[in-house]
Amino acid sequence: MKPYVAYIGVVDKREQCHFVEFKTGLNVVTGKSSTGKSALIEIFDYCMGSSEYTIPVGRITESAAIYFTIYKKGNRFLVLGKLPKDKKGFYREVSEDELPLSSDGLTLTSSWFKLGYFVVADQYKKKIGAFFGLNINDIETDKDDKQFFGRKKSSPSIRSFTSFMLQHQNLIANKHAVFYRFDEKEKREQAIEHLKIFLGFVDQQYFLLKQELAELEKKKRRIELALPKKEKQLELKIIKLSKRLNEYQALSGKRLVDSSSADIIKNPIHWLDIIKDKPLEIDLESTSNTKLITELDKKIAGEVKVLRKLEKEARDIESTISISNSYFESISDINYPEKITESVIECPFCLTETNLLSSEADKLTNAINWLNEEITIQKPQQYDYRPRLESLKSELTTQRRHIKDIRVEKASLIASNRELEKRQNLRDQIVKAKVSIEIYLEEIISEGHIEQADGELEQLKTKISKLKGTLSQYSIVQKMRNAEMLLNETMNTIGQNLDFEEFYKNPLNLNFSLETFDIWLIAKKERVFLRSMGSGANWLYCHLSLFLSFQKLFCSLGQECSIPPVLFIDQPTQVYFPNVTNDTDESRFDVNKLASAERKNKVDEDIKSVENFFNEIISFCERTEVETGFKPQIIVTDHADELNLARGRNFEDYVRARWRNRGFIA
Repeated sequence: MKPYVAYIGVVDKREQCHFVEFKTGLNVVTGKSSTGKSALIEIFDYCMGSSEYTIPVGRITESAAIYFTIYKKGNRFLVLGKLPKDKKGFYREVSEDELPLSSDGLTLTSSWFKLGYFVVADQYKKKIGAFFGLNINDIETDKDDKQFFGRKKSSPSIRSFTSFMLQHQNLIANKHAVFYRFDEKEKREQAIEHLKIFLGFVDQQYFLLKQELAELEKKKRRIELALPKKEKQLELKIIKLSKRLNEYQALSGKRLVDSSSADIIKNPIHWLDIIKDKPLEIDLESTSNTKLITELDKKIAGEVKVLRKLEKEARDIESTISISNSYFESISDINYPEKITESVIECPFCLTETNLLSSEADKLTNAINWLNEEITIQKPQQYDYRPRLESLKSELTTQRRHIKDIRVEKASLIASNRELEKRQNLRDQIVKAKVSIEIYLEEIISEGHIEQADGELEQLKTKISKLKGTLSQYSIVQKMRNAEMLLNETMNTIGQNLDFEEFYKNPLNLNFSLETFDIWLIAKKERVFLRSMGSGANWLYCHLSLFLSFQKLFCSLGQECSIPPVLFIDQPTQVYFPNVTNDTDESRFDVNKLASAERKNKVDEDIKSVENFFNEIISFCERTEVETGFKPQIIVTDHADELNLARGRNFEDYVRARWRNRGFIA
């Protein structure tokens, strides 16, 4: 069973308990003005953790010792209470036997609200949230966000519930605002962002998984950014190791190992052990030294050839750019007439006119237009060469460095040969070359190698893929889309039975976005937002259709939804009977007194519209209970009374309090 409001009341300073008892379905509190009807919604909001003390100043605030709201869920009651202008809140869950009840109803006193049950504001709101199944405290999706923004994201709170539960007198028929508390940007964003939590689409585990995913994604990006640098370092290591291996081969006449430098660096620990255990072998007949120097000479010649080709291309591009610039500078220096005056040529003898000049002028115009087009086409081409020139400069630098490295390698071999000629100690030179290889491999091992990063990257990708798969099971986007479809379908079902202007019907096409929280309807194939609609009745019906639809959504989600299907509507008939200050009759509700002067002739039509939307609220509650198994609670506070409802319904069955001869507090 879903919670609903069972009682709202006040214990006054004389220990008298004043309350209204409510049921599921439609509840009406009716009476004349200034009797405390609107105070009920403010007392409820105050007990739901509002930090603002907005209960209307008057008889109630002068008399109140403590305000309370009591929810019922199954056989349990949640009693919420707050002292006037106090931040702390009273929280206590009791059974039906523990709640002080008599034949006349509640008999609460101030002493029942024991001091030990009062808690500080934050704890108070958290305890209420836990009662409704709201148990998520950490909604960060990235732990670094807290450090970046300087504060933690606000946890979902029952304070956001009230945006979906309360329609105050100044809001129910407002064309500029739809939701309570949305005038504050932060509260609006929180309510929208937290809705998927309230609807039960995500849980605490979801946000913990999102945090883990964010951490893994950051690690993955760091490795990916470092990989190009590591690959460059690997390339340099292969070149350096190749030089040492070539030097060893040139001296000994034999290859140290039958493997490439790239393969050795992939597994340096393995190859280091092999190389250390490798005995020295010398082939005195080998011509490896001479062959290697010859190969290096050929390699240098080939690389120089590539260098010269790049240099030529760079010179050609620089020349093209220079000629192009000179060409356009010369064009800009050309003086051309700003104005041409064309006159008719006439023969001085026969006075015959000729159009020869006009024909020549047309040819000149065509030529100028052609030239302008050619300049427009050609001019941007000079800029096409500059990126290539910059690229060439970089390639030339790299190529020169590469040639230098080969020459250094050749010089090293030649120097080794000279050393041999001087010392005549070949074995010492070979040992030195072998030790140099071993030392270099040890350096590589201590630094780590790119295969480790590759392996870690693959592991991260696997973990990220699994996490995304787990998160995709929440199907948040699809669930929000389904919720939006249900809202729109329900709005139009309800709206078709309300008295919208004919312009907006045929058929009615109301729409609401859970992404932006905008409401509009389609009329004559155009979007018409609330602010652009005429008539307060249309604004009222849009609000009513939307908020009843939310109650249907909350019921359809069952126990997964935290927000209770409770809706307060204050003074909805003000659209038809705005003159509430004239409601002075203590015995009955007189619509003729309340109807505006310009609508005196439409009183019957107005009262039928009022009766119609009360009928629709009742029908909606009954349909929703049949379809979902839960019956929403709609509490309407209004001066309307003695309505003739359809289908044999008795208005009196829905009246929970009538204050025409007295007020909430007598």
